[in-house]
Amino acid sequence: MLKDKVIQVFNSALADKKKYGVDHLFLSGLLRSQKGVSLFEGKIDSVEVADEIKIGVWVGCGGHWGSSSLESVDGKKISEAILKAKEVSHFLDPDPSFNLSEPSPKPVILNQIDSSIPALSLDQLEEITLIMEGRAKNFSPLITNVPHVVCGYDHVARIVANSKGVMVVEENAQMGGSLSITAQGKDGRLVNCYDGKRVTNFKDFIPADIVNDVATEAIGRVNPQKGTTGLWPIIFSPRTLAQLLMNFWSIFSGDFAYRKMTRFEGQLGEKVMAPNFSIVDEGLFGLVPHSYDAEGSVVQSRSLIQNGILQGFCHNIYTASKCDVKTTGNASGGLESSPQVSAANLKFTGKTIPVLQMISTMKKGILITELHGSAASPISGEFSYGALGYWIENGAKVCPIADFTIAGNFFDFLKNIEALGDDANYFFPHLFGSYGGASLLVNQLAVSGQ
Repeated sequence: MLKDKVIQVFNSALADKKKYGVDHLFLSGLLRSQKGVSLFEGKIDSVEVADEIKIGVWVGCGGHWGSSSLESVDGKKISEAILKAKEVSHFLDPDPSFNLSEPSPKPVILNQIDSSIPALSLDQLEEITLIMEGRAKNFSPLITNVPHVVCGYDHVARIVANSKGVMVVEENAQMGGSLSITAQGKDGRLVNCYDGKRVTNFKDFIPADIVNDVATEAIGRVNPQKGTTGLWPIIFSPRTLAQLLMNFWSIFSGDFAYRKMTRFEGQLGEKVMAPNFSIVDEGLFGLVPHSYDAEGSVVQSRSLIQNGILQGFCHNIYTASKCDVKTTGNASGGLESSPQVSAANLKFTGKTIPVLQMISTMKKGILITELHGSAASPISGEFSYGALGYWIENGAKVCPIADFTIAGNFFDFLKNIEALGDDANYFFPHLFGSYGGASLLVNQLAVSGQ
């Protein structure tokens, strides 16, 4: 098994650390397997079958650190990569803030995957896409086309080891399905809706539900009106809130913090958000659950903002040293350079209410279901998005609206949150986590329409 071979080669390289003449040795491996099918008009449009191997090497010599990478599990080539990283280190200035993770008393090998996901064949994936396409076409006479249907999975194994005794192995597998549906109303305008779902347990993947959600949204958008210019209460759908959080997560980055690039710098313990809400970063829950980060440090579940008060930032070992704190287990990368910083599974929390109740409180406002064409600055907090959604009046959807933009400042947005829905979900997975969203009501944002 390839994973076992990586572990064996890593252990051998670590045992020979003195032979290379380095003080510190860090090894990181990524084994990724992807399989997917894309369908159009009942025929396979494309097939993806990909296997990826990446090995990262990072060494410390007399306070100098260097890195190299390769795409082979070969002991001789890893030895060559170590020597190359050592050579690179001589050209870089020493930096005492770099260090390696200490071993953790937690279990060394974790198996968190649903093994039935990477066992799926191309025939099974094709069968699922055919079912989804057929159901979508028969959903409503308003549907004119199903231009895109995709189903596939992503299976990742990460191996992290260092000369201090860390040896961590973790696996994740996600299955995903998505489709694009075009509908046409009486005004002759074509509208398109694209969405899907990713899961970590096969039993949670229900093609009919995915189709129903996307098709319902597509036909709900026909005959749209233009959004009305003004300052309006806004409800963000779960996906659009997760998208906003993804665009602005770096305001919590330790890299931003020590470089004094975040507006939260110097505000620990201060009120930065509406008092009944929090932002939490956690490893064990989300689309990419994990206990260890890219350096082999334990991932902490912690509130970055708790009941409106800023608690801290996301750190790897380097940024933690720069800020004179401990790592929070938020290292990422480490395959082609020194580890960087990333959020794990980031989400809003707080007292929730039913989404229908949230809508019922609005006299006039907007429910946003799609954001596009973003311009967002984590440094200033300013954002502007093109948007699609629904006009709400007297607590009910009146009509779909399009051709409008919303604009605001994310730091003001946090202070103006009024309610959080009970429909939380995770979106936008990356190698070390995902972003959580739920319906969220903010008291007002600027809307530019007709």
